[in-house]
Amino acid sequence: MKTIPGKIIIKDKVYFEPNGLEKPSKNREILGVITGHYQESTREYEASKQLIEVNNVEAVYEWFDEVENPNDDKIYGYSLDLHEPGEKNITTRMIKNNQNCKAEIIDNKATIIELI
Repeated sequence: MKTIPGKIIIKDKVYFEPNGLEKPSKNREILGVITGHYQESTREYEASKQLIEVNNVEAVYEWFDEVENPNDDKIYGYSLDLHEPGEKNITTRMIKNNQNCKAEIIDNKATIIELI
């Protein structure tokens, strides 16, 4: 799978915004139809124009008074888990809005592969 550069956007959820890709040209379209790459290039171009939800982040909560008001959660930020499941002694990293990164896009979900 191909990694795509972009940045992290934090709104109501965490999104990946790919760096704008070039629109596939007509000359490449003919060659792409022959080789089968045009559809993939077009899909990547269309994806580069929209925000894609990130699937490997978790909300981090800061509890101000856990005993008296356990339902008054406030999101402190988001953490990103870059390690493989089952690895030990790996800590997650906090992410920031507009942070540059690289991601893979599978089934309209982005998986952040690397923070830059």
